This record gives sequence, C-alpha cells and structure tokens, in this order.
Amino acid sequence: MQMMNDARPPQDFAASETDCLTLPTELDGTETDQLLRQCQDRLANGQALTIEGEGVSRIGTPALQVLAAAQRAAQKHRLTFSILKPSPAFRRACAETGLLSLCSPPETPHD
Repeated sequence: MQMMNDARPPQDFAASETDCLTLPTELDGTETDQLLRQCQDRLANGQALTIEGEGVSRIGTPALQVLAAAQRAAQKHRLTFSILKPSPAFRRACAETGLLSLCSPPETPHD
C-alpha cells in the first residue's frame, strides 16, 4: 500500500548538544520514516534514546508504533529510553492508542 504524498515538506528532527532527539510539530508520513531510521541508528550504536516531545501538535499512530518498538528494543538491549516533556497532544494520542507507557518516567536499565 502506497501512502499519498502530501504537499508539505518533511520536518527535520533536531539533535541537541545532549544528543536528545527533538520531534517535529507534526509527525506522520515522511517524518515517521525518518524517526524510524534515527531510532534504529541510535539503538544499533548502543545509544540511549532521549526524545523531546514538547512541540508535538499532531502525531500519527505509525509514529507512536515506531516509538513503542524503539522503547521495547531499548529495554531488550538494556538502554535507557525516555520521552521528555510530552506535549498534551502527544499524551492524548498515547492515551487514545493505549501507549501511555511512552510518557512514563525513563527506566534505567538493570544489570
């Protein structure tokens, strides 16, 4: 199934000095593919995933699924996964999809 191509250009993800991945305002379509690649790259390199969600005004279910899978993969590999400052829209989408665990405080891996 091919997704329809909308007119707006993909928004960039910003990586801060603390290596925190900042989510764009709207997260669907192309942005979800980019999120998947960035999460995969970080996990493959053994990096913790710290994601800033404060500016999110809209997030699609596929993006939430990517984040849930990244959370599980991080736990499996004993890496920290956290979403900092999830916006009200982010929290609402998590609640509607049963993924409120994404908004939980970060878990520190145990040895």
